[in-house]
Amino acid sequence: NGLPEHSVKLINSLESLKGLFDLVLIKVPKTLALLEDQLIRLRPHLMPSTQIILAGMIKTLPPSIWKMLERLVGSTTTALARKKARLIFASLDADLAVPANPYPVCYRLEGSDYLISNHANVFSRDSLDIGTRFFLQHLPARQDAFDIIDLGCGNGLLGLMAAERNPAATIHFVDESFMAVASAKENFYRALGQERKATFRVGDGLTDFEPNSADLILCNPLNSQERY
Repeated sequence: NGLPEHSVKLINSLESLKGLFDLVLIKVPKTLALLEDQLIRLRPHLMPSTQIILAGMIKTLPPSIWKMLERLVGSTTTALARKKARLIFASLDADLAVPANPYPVCYRLEGSDYLISNHANVFSRDSLDIGTRFFLQHLPARQDAFDIIDLGCGNGLLGLMAAERNPAATIHFVDESFMAVASAKENFYRALGQERKATFRVGDGLTDFEPNSADLILCNPLNSQERY
């Protein structure tokens, strides 16, 4: 659109929005919960004249997306599919009540008193997934582990339980998702208190870590990033 670079502002998924928008473009995320969170955050910043356009691949657009848009925004229409993709157009109905944001959601970690908080874009936000449950049964307890990295930390469960089993260690949580890191931070300090040593960073894998700086790296990778 010929805009200068200084007019472009990048914000993360948890930052507050300001002002009113004339045009909103959304690439439909794989996780409908994230779209719900985004739409609820956007609602106070929309006008009846705001043009709202969403785009997604047909195979990843669930039928429930239309009902969600009509419930949270207003009337919805679609364009003809092109190259297996589709545009969705939504118009604000100012008479619709803005619902309370249901995220983050929480559950009690089985076998503990820990309350686990999960923002909208966190994997397995409603319950403990089978992979993490298996991993937790095999977390090591080491006397020589002083720096432990929870790589791709999600809600931070691995790092939290590693901290419990390795009380002398500093736990380093890293994930590419702002919502994941925020969830991990909330869960860690709620469970173990502010005094326990930990760091939290949004980043690309181990890029921001010095070579040979970790005694133990924990990682529970997803089968496919598209499931995130």
